[in-house]
Amino acid sequence: MRIFGSRKKYDDKVEKLVPSANILAISSFTMFLDAHNELWTVDPKEYDFFVTVAGISVGLMGLADNVTNESEYNRLTKILSKKIIEWDKNGELALVDLMTRMVKYQDEMMSLPPDEFTKLWAFQISSWCFVNLNLKIPKEPPKPNHLMFQLGMLLIVSFHDWWNEK
Repeated sequence: MRIFGSRKKYDDKVEKLVPSANILAISSFTMFLDAHNELWTVDPKEYDFFVTVAGISVGLMGLADNVTNESEYNRLTKILSKKIIEWDKNGELALVDLMTRMVKYQDEMMSLPPDEFTKLWAFQISSWCFVNLNLKIPKEPPKPNHLMFQLGMLLIVSFHDWWNEK
């Protein structure tokens, strides 16, 4: 129950996650376009959609780490779900698809040292985007200058600590 309209700790953050992920997606397309020719074949609206969903997924994983009370977590994810649907009616289905993929690799990822975990997490997030954008996924792990690595790391750096006070 809210007293005098007070807001709980993460309310503002959960409401800003979707628009912030979308702004990052739009600006990253422009940022990456000159350096990565493969993006010339991608519809910017499709890129914005899938990269926004990927950014939301990183934030959602961080929410689970920060909110241990199940009813509070459920309340916040309901707000997030509403914001995703307001942004794009297909966004929630895409998020479920990505999170399902991430769960498949969870055990493998959790057993890795932190730096290797982060690299694999970046690879999984960006490879989901690449598959949905019909971009070629490298057979070897991507090098730091590869779009796949840069995109995944941009999303992790931007949204992993989303819930922490700044």
